[in-house]
Amino acid sequence: MSKVSLLVFIIVFACFVGCVQASIHLVPQATKSTPASQSKLEETKLIILPSWTQIFETRQINGQTISQYAQQYVNWAGVIGGSVAGLLFLIIILPTIIACVALCIVGCCVKQTNSNETELESKNPYSELPTTSISGQLVNGTTLYDVNYADCAVFLFWAVTWIFRKLTCGIFDSIFILRRTRFRVRKMLVGNRKLDMDISDHCCHIPFLHYLNGWLNLYTCGLWRVFGMTHRFYYRKIDDRIYWKPLESSKENSEEIQWIGFNNEKGGKNQFTWFSIYCGWRIELMYWFLKRFVNVFTLFFAGPFIEAWYLREKIQFAKFGGKGSFAIIQNGQPISMVAGSPMKLSFNSILDGCSYLGRLVLFRFLVIVSCGVFACCPGERFVLSFIDEHLVLNSSH
Repeated sequence: MSKVSLLVFIIVFACFVGCVQASIHLVPQATKSTPASQSKLEETKLIILPSWTQIFETRQINGQTISQYAQQYVNWAGVIGGSVAGLLFLIIILPTIIACVALCIVGCCVKQTNSNETELESKNPYSELPTTSISGQLVNGTTLYDVNYADCAVFLFWAVTWIFRKLTCGIFDSIFILRRTRFRVRKMLVGNRKLDMDISDHCCHIPFLHYLNGWLNLYTCGLWRVFGMTHRFYYRKIDDRIYWKPLESSKENSEEIQWIGFNNEKGGKNQFTWFSIYCGWRIELMYWFLKRFVNVFTLFFAGPFIEAWYLREKIQFAKFGGKGSFAIIQNGQPISMVAGSPMKLSFNSILDGCSYLGRLVLFRFLVIVSCGVFACCPGERFVLSFIDEHLVLNSSH
């Protein structure tokens, strides 16, 4: 948002300077009446040059001259207007051209890879364990969207650094993007297990990619993301850092159902696909068009229906580790496998636009009734937890 605000400020400032410069020529010059005995009148001649400045030529009569303040003001206005015009070209027009050319070149030369790449043959290392039939649901709950920062220390950190993050035009956010993402990942709950993320990055590779992708998305009006470049060159590197937390039990000697992977649970390339989910250019382009044009045309009434449709499409491409199975865990060790468990951990969303719209309307109503208190306490959790409640484990795999 800070980048957009900066560009809007520059455009508004340039328009203001242009209006001031144009108003100078529309204001009639004040004339002063002279006695009839005076035979000469003061004359002012305006010469328009092809440059940005106008030069006033004055003729001196009876020792009186027109003030030079107007001339200096117009000169300075011309210099400022020319500088702003050059700044607009360097900050908006030229980067937009470069970004669009880069999008065309990369889009034509780079071949998009399928997120569901062929996996290595996975052998079940727990095949010797007994199997147990479980009646009821295998997962107690899934948390993928309700991952806001509820920790007080995290909230205090972002509150204190809010002004600094805005003044740096997103650079500060990019520097801490790995830590921000890890906060979200650690709050995820998938297959009754928690996730973690590696944030080691000695060369600041990820912050540079985050900042670069942000500007490319801005100058291409979101088309860099629509055609999968953000997912491939940035989000894919984030997902490759995600891994499963070690198996654990909430109580000693208690038995819990958790997901275990057959491969290395330390993550790796193409093991997780969440931030880098790409639904294909057709769906992404349709979502981009609906979100920026149809939603605005309907006064944002169609927004919940668009989001619900996109979430249903997006969750189908999510991937959480390779092949695995649900197992009964005791003291951090699997003691038996769950019979009829799916071999892959995937989900479907049953969220529909009407229920999502009703939730958003209720959220706005509670915010108004509570004079904004409800937005500060539960906040977006009231809506995001509603999305998580509509995630259903896909047992067909």
